[in-house]
Amino acid sequence: MFPVFEPIITKKDINCVVKALKAGEISGSFGENIANFERNFAKYIKSKYAVAVSSGTTALHLAVAACEFPVGSEILISATTNIATALAVTHNNCIPVPVDVDSLTWNIDPLLIEKKITKKKKKEKKSLAIANANRQ
Repeated sequence: MFPVFEPIITKKDINCVVKALKAGEISGSFGENIANFERNFAKYIKSKYAVAVSSGTTALHLAVAACEFPVGSEILISATTNIATALAVTHNNCIPVPVDVDSLTWNIDPLLIEKKITKKKKKEKKSLAIANANRQ
């Protein structure tokens, strides 16, 4: 079996989580732990804003919603992704379009993207590929 991901969890990470748990700050907008995390993460990724969410599914839903696609837009997604990716698209009144992946990177195969762009997509001139664009 091939490992997909091996997390790096430091002692500082564990201490921050324990601090938030002890303060009862695991959700909501009260306290300072979540706000501090969002502020520090935004700074780390060099963004003006960052929003902590409850799950990867929620993050996908929010990412698609933030794009404000017109109803019925076709959104390219990885054919090997979790169902949550397609659900984030459909819950935003759009249509998921699976694209096969590159066997070495597991990312959407860039050579197949053009074939998936229909006249409708070209007319909308707005598309989103939900995938990890990092090449190894």
